[in-house]
Amino acid sequence: MITRNIFLAVLLTALPLGNAFAATWIVTGTGDTASACTGNSCPTLRDAINTAVSGDTIQFDPSIDGGTIALSQYSNDTSVGSTEFGPSAFFVAHNTTLFIDGETGLTRGIAIARDTSKVPFRLFDVENGSRLTLHGLTFKDGLAQGFGSDSGGGSLGAGGAIFNQGTVDIDSCTFTGNAAQGGGSIIVSSTSGGGGVGA
Repeated sequence: MITRNIFLAVLLTALPLGNAFAATWIVTGTGDTASACTGNSCPTLRDAINTAVSGDTIQFDPSIDGGTIALSQYSNDTSVGSTEFGPSAFFVAHNTTLFIDGETGLTRGIAIARDTSKVPFRLFDVENGSRLTLHGLTFKDGLAQGFGSDSGGGSLGAGGAIFNQGTVDIDSCTFTGNAAQGGGSIIVSSTSGGGGVGA
């Protein structure tokens, strides 16, 4: 009997625990300058996303309830193997599962917006195999702008707020002022090409 109990304890220890060690990161500010999280407290949403691993949750401190996170930075990684589809503020990749919760502990919610004085970029790009869950958030002013072409067709603009190649779960969210615009085409000599989808 003692041997069986020891064997069961060893077996349970070896079993995978799933999300038993998933962390919750708390965003305390509305800026977009990357720094570092301390404990589970992150000065910016960018810090929280940079720190989180698959299965983690991001929430917001009540001190910024009703605030707008104005995004000014973006990624457009063209490295080998990248599947990014134009500039985005955040890229959810490598089979990551991430939950961003804009409701728990808040009464007015959180808005995530592109700083409209900056170049066009969308807010999120979700890679095939990854999953992003969004709850109780507002997404504003994302702009996916396709590239123009001198003589060939312009490229499409895809996903003003979110370009999804994986799985996105949306609950109690608001989307406002987001746009996807295809690139135009300029007549060159006697030839011209079509604009991209949305142009």
